[in-house]
Amino acid sequence: IVLALDVNIDADGNAMVATHGWQEASTHTLDDILNRYLDLGCRHVLCTDISKDGTMTGTNVELYKRYKALYPQVAWQASGGVSCLDDLKDLKAANCDSVILGKSLLTGAFTMQEALACWQNA
Repeated sequence: IVLALDVNIDADGNAMVATHGWQEASTHTLDDILNRYLDLGCRHVLCTDISKDGTMTGTNVELYKRYKALYPQVAWQASGGVSCLDDLKDLKAANCDSVILGKSLLTGAFTMQEALACWQNA
């Protein structure tokens, strides 16, 4: 089971969980939700930075680096903004466990084979 959370980064740098198809902001931070579900056995999280999703402007590497350091027991799936193979290298260097690819594959920024080779060799 993967806990999938969509977040907006507020002015103070807090990852705030969004709800209702990104239409509403909750009062819960990513930390609030994680701490609740880690106690129940959650070990896999897919985290989408809403501001990056579909933009192909690069990923929020700092978000994933921070949360992997805070919660090393969690397998992190990064989502949002991947535009090139260097983005994959950056996420791998930040110790992300996996990454969601969407628009970058659909637009032909790189192939699945290139992405797999990059990820495995990063």
